[in-house]
Amino acid sequence: MSEIECFDNNIVFSVFSGYSNREIFLYESNLANHLINLHADRDRNFLLDPKNLNIVANVIKDPDLVSKDLKHEERLNYFSIVNFTGFTGPSNVRITTEVVDAKKGELVTISPFNHSSMRKAIGGGIIYDKHNT
Repeated sequence: MSEIECFDNNIVFSVFSGYSNREIFLYESNLANHLINLHADRDRNFLLDPKNLNIVANVIKDPDLVSKDLKHEERLNYFSIVNFTGFTGPSNVRITTEVVDAKKGELVTISPFNHSSMRKAIGGGIIYDKHNT
């Protein structure tokens, strides 16, 4: 299990969503307790690299695709193809955010996945496609 020092709700970063215009926050407590430690069954050490967190912020700012989440109606999934530091090549990534109110959201999950599971990852249907606007 990875360890990260956690200071309650210090903000790791905030970024304005290129889709919803909400300001999306990643809190230190969520990064440490949820994204890294809760998903310890998968290697999440790449999330400790500031370059990779910058990539995540850029996906939220300029996503290729956005879909509604199948399980949680208050969540949106942002998709792109990225080059995370420490990975052997490009990866698809799904970044899940949860709506807090009309102006704010929180980053909930970051999930790299392979191309063959893209249809399953999109789930609730595409509501934004950067390449078809």
